[in-house]
Amino acid sequence: MVDKKIFYKLLFFTFFCYFCFAFEQIEYIGEINYPKSLKFENIEIDSVERIYLSQKGKRSIFVYNKYGSHIDTINLAGKNYFTRGGDFLIDKHGNLIVIDTSSNILSKFNSDGSKVFNIGGRGSTGGMFRSAQGVCLDSKSNIYIADTGNRRIQIFNKEGIYVAGILSGDKLGAKTNNFILLENERFTGKPIQKQPKLKAPVEIGLDDEGYIFVLDTLARFIVIYNKNGEYMGNININNIRGIKDVHPIDMTIGLERIFVLDKKYHNIKIFQRDGRFIQEIGTKGTGRGQFYNPKAISMMDNKIYIIDAGNNRIQIFRYGKPKPRRVESTKQLTERIKLAIFNFMDTNKASKDKMLGSTVSEMLTTGFVNSNKFEVVERKEINRVVEELNFDISGMVSKDSAKEIGKLLGVELGLVGSVSVLSEKIQIDVRLLDMRTGIIMTATNKSISSEKRLRKEIFDLVFDIERAYMNRLGAPSPPEGLFAMPAIKNIFLKWDLNPEEDVIAYNIYMGKNKDEEFKKISKSENNECEIQDLKDNSVYYYYITAVDSEGKESDPSLMLETHTKKLPDFGYILKIKSQSLAKKIKFTWSNPEEEVIREYQVHRSNVRDGKYELIGTTQKKMYEDTGLYDGKEYFYRIKKVYPNGLVGGFSNSFSCFTDARPQTINDFEAIPDLARRIELQWKPSIIDKDLNKFYIFRADMSDGDFQEIIKLSSRQKKYIDRKLKDNTTYYYKIKSVDRFGLESDLSREIFATTKDIPSTPQEVVAESNLPRKIRLTWTFENVRNEDVTFIIYKSETMDGVFKELAKLKINEFIDRRLPDSKEYFYFISVKDNDGLVSNPSEIVSATTKPLPRIPNNIKVISNQARKITIHWDKNPEPDITHYIVYRSNKIKGPFKSITKTEETAFVDENAGKGLKDNTSYYYKVTAVDADTLESQFTEGTQGTTKALPSIPKDIVIEYKENSLVLSWPPVAGDDIFGYIIYKNRKKVEVIKTNLFVDKKVIVGKKYYYQISTLDNDQLESQKSEKVIYKIEKEKK
Repeated sequence: MVDKKIFYKLLFFTFFCYFCFAFEQIEYIGEINYPKSLKFENIEIDSVERIYLSQKGKRSIFVYNKYGSHIDTINLAGKNYFTRGGDFLIDKHGNLIVIDTSSNILSKFNSDGSKVFNIGGRGSTGGMFRSAQGVCLDSKSNIYIADTGNRRIQIFNKEGIYVAGILSGDKLGAKTNNFILLENERFTGKPIQKQPKLKAPVEIGLDDEGYIFVLDTLARFIVIYNKNGEYMGNININNIRGIKDVHPIDMTIGLERIFVLDKKYHNIKIFQRDGRFIQEIGTKGTGRGQFYNPKAISMMDNKIYIIDAGNNRIQIFRYGKPKPRRVESTKQLTERIKLAIFNFMDTNKASKDKMLGSTVSEMLTTGFVNSNKFEVVERKEINRVVEELNFDISGMVSKDSAKEIGKLLGVELGLVGSVSVLSEKIQIDVRLLDMRTGIIMTATNKSISSEKRLRKEIFDLVFDIERAYMNRLGAPSPPEGLFAMPAIKNIFLKWDLNPEEDVIAYNIYMGKNKDEEFKKISKSENNECEIQDLKDNSVYYYYITAVDSEGKESDPSLMLETHTKKLPDFGYILKIKSQSLAKKIKFTWSNPEEEVIREYQVHRSNVRDGKYELIGTTQKKMYEDTGLYDGKEYFYRIKKVYPNGLVGGFSNSFSCFTDARPQTINDFEAIPDLARRIELQWKPSIIDKDLNKFYIFRADMSDGDFQEIIKLSSRQKKYIDRKLKDNTTYYYKIKSVDRFGLESDLSREIFATTKDIPSTPQEVVAESNLPRKIRLTWTFENVRNEDVTFIIYKSETMDGVFKELAKLKINEFIDRRLPDSKEYFYFISVKDNDGLVSNPSEIVSATTKPLPRIPNNIKVISNQARKITIHWDKNPEPDITHYIVYRSNKIKGPFKSITKTEETAFVDENAGKGLKDNTSYYYKVTAVDADTLESQFTEGTQGTTKALPSIPKDIVIEYKENSLVLSWPPVAGDDIFGYIIYKNRKKVEVIKTNLFVDKKVIVGKKYYYQISTLDNDQLESQKSEKVIYKIEKEKK
């Protein structure tokens, strides 16, 4: 599977390449990344492709070279700009034109940021603005302003004087003298409709033919005027390919194309001048050719620059080919050139003695006359002009004097030079001058071994000079249009391309003085060059020559004088914050700056007006200077270092002090006899106002190894040293440290002893044979007469773990609720109010009283009517007070106490209620002594109550002699007392026989009878089954 992200990137790249090659050629060149802290909103490009960027609400213009290096920052004079928007541009002289939307002021600055003029202000009359945002220049440096709030265009000349205005809609311009708004035909030849009214013109631009293009961000169209201000038509930006609600924010014009920046759709829309849409560049994203929150667009030649703010970069594209430059044809030489040969200068005594200078001049004159290639001026004529001008022309001719002599003599070329004799050889240096400019056209030298060869070598020299000059007749024309864009340490040179197709390079010559010899310093294959590593605030002179494919070099261009910029001042330091520390100083500073700074140089001097030496660098506005003397004043100055290595000027000086050491603490004491602690108190010197910390040191012996134990804040004047050993002496010293790290000397030694533990309890006694308790008593010698606590510890074995049992204030303790007949072990410690605990006492033990014995020989008498009799043997213990009898219905219980008795027998009649008949009961007995100790239970003993008699059965009922007679078999048993007769559920009689006659009956009624058995203990059986009889009436 293909990763979706990779797929979409490839898809975008495919579409991007399609736009690049299926439509007009668009090539991604590269990008310049900048820090997120910089919020660039406007961009301009000058003729040497330097990139100028401004931020919202700032007064600095950042300058990058075409390679993306930050080379300069221009601080505009006055307050911050672009707080609510605006625009700026660079004219061909390097001046900046700035329109500030907030203040409604248009300002012009020169290249170093100093102000030239201000115009405008808030208003609606000509020359006043309301929220103006766009600015551009025409070929005559007239200034065009998109006056957004007034919905119009205003024009000023290069001096800032108001010229005219263009209104939209049906209204005429504001008091124009040469602009008339007419309904004309569009330059495409199509008829136009009523001219639209501008809503929010934010950008303005001109093409090469002078047409004015105005971008309206609200109306979403571009209005077109001709150079006379006449409405020519408009280009609709919205609803292209069905896409509506575009948000055009900027525009640039070039190569007969209009490039519109759309913020909403993060792309560039390209139109022809006639309004036909060509294509779009870009989508929202972070890749090449993608944009996120684009801010501005600019163009130079065929390169397009876009501020891609959301991606913190500037993207650069190449569109088509650059427009060819117009050049003049090369001038051709048609007649002989006049040549003036000046006296050569003798440069040493050997040459002067032989007058070799004049000899060489004469030989050269003869040689050039004989060659007949130049028209040589007579020597007399040369001397006459030189005398008139009062010039000394022996050997060297300055550029200024060469121009004047050339003008008076009417010559174009001059030959000057010098002669010397070195190591018996004649040295000749010759220079051919252009007498119109004073520039050296060619130079050569000869070394001749003897005077005999002088004339031959001179003729060879003439030939060399003629050949060098004649080669230049077919050379390219001198380059034109040379101008410079100076910076602080470098200068950008640019010139027009030569018209000759075979020009392959340009040589750059530089001189530090226009009268000195110029040296070739560089070679360029295009029409620009950057000269670096120059001195700031210095004058330099340049000219350029063109070189063709045959190596022929043109005459020099016109000489150009230019100045490098002055090093930027640091700016006044507004606030210094310093820390005076031990042997070092920390300080921070602030100053108004908006440049990108690589680092700061810190310079130091021992006196304010002394020599400041570089001591270090820092990238932040802070520095720490170390290795200093305590209590001393030092002076500092700062320099800025820019990203290109440029070092700015000094800041104002400021001073800082190192700190003096605090005083030794003498008022230092220790409080003894405290529990496992020693309290320390001290008072520092009243002159130490900036103390930060106290350090306390401790040793185990006098003059011992003192170790730091604590670091305290300067607010504390007391410290308690805790977790010390009991009854131990400790020794202390203290020192102070101020907030800058300076330390005092250690104080004198002091000492104190901790409190001893309480004495050990003595005469500890544990009393045995107590019922379920043990009594402890002891003695204690309270030496300090202080409130103490006794702590009892207990264990079940001598070698077991002793656990804390109780804390009390008296010297007696009873351990209660103990098991019977159990031995326990005890010791006692003493704890005072400070938590000190004595050594433990001796271990003592005691045993609790045993339980009484279990009652013996338990007997139970059963088969009694509703009772059971129990008896047992008497316990042998003399302190038995009573016995407890327990009963249960089950052998396994539960057993409940039913009586306490001092006797050894008990009749269980269920508290007079009687027990259940024919029921088994189980009994246990315990013995209880005088201490209420109760023995263990006896074994469970069973007893059963007497059963009920049997129920009468087989009852027969008969009616005889007006009576009902009931009879039944007698119930078996020796203790049958009789029977109970029940009639109609009522007891009627107790009889002793098994026959019952009921005479109390009535004919026609029905009777019910039941019979139960009654024994001699008056126990009654269950009732028999019912017998029923109805006495019928006799039939008549």
